[in-house]
Amino acid sequence: PSSSRGITVDSLDNIYVSSRLNTNVIVRKRSAGSGTWSTVDTIPNPGPGPGPYAMASGSGAIYMIANGTNSAGGYQPVIRKTVDAGGAWSTIADTANTSVPSFILSAVVTSDSKLFMAGFSADGISLGLPVRI
Repeated sequence: PSSSRGITVDSLDNIYVSSRLNTNVIVRKRSAGSGTWSTVDTIPNPGPGPGPYAMASGSGAIYMIANGTNSAGGYQPVIRKTVDAGGAWSTIADTANTSVPSFILSAVVTSDSKLFMAGFSADGISLGLPVRI
């Protein structure tokens, strides 16, 4: 994989890394017990954006934020979530909301299960924007 940019660890010490591989965004998991890496999520061709930017974990979930393209041709984040150590992933947020930055650089999950993302848009830096999860 190229362009690995997001990394997080779950409560079982499994490590997750998001990368761009050709036109896809993938999430790789290193299992704590075995030390082996496996691909646990693939987003086929989310758009020409520069790839995945952030991962976060908290409240029993893992989040991956990649940059995709919206119907108007602009960039917007694609937010994916798993609650079973990478077994099943789902797209969870409508990021057409203009308060979400176009390019996400980092994300955290608070103790009360709120996902906050920081990044930038064409008009500058946007920090600490919550997304309903």
